[in-house]
Amino acid sequence: MDDGIVEKSPIARIYPNVVPLCNVEADLRNIPETEFQINRLGDVDQEFYTADFAVEFSVDNARVWFTTKLNGKECGSVETRF
Repeated sequence: MDDGIVEKSPIARIYPNVVPLCNVEADLRNIPETEFQINRLGDVDQEFYTADFAVEFSVDNARVWFTTKLNGKECGSVETRF
């Protein structure tokens, strides 16, 4: 499951004993484009969108829930692979 991500992670340099719990992917396709910032790539006239979002998780007994939040509101979906 690691795919080399942990070794590349800045947190792994600080805490070398970090072990991944799962892979998390946020799907933001359902969010209107107006919620994103439009940016340009250098001299090339190429636009791309950015969003400042958070993936939050909570733990209860043996369950873990993941939520995507944009501007403080739940949105999108989260897929996890353990």
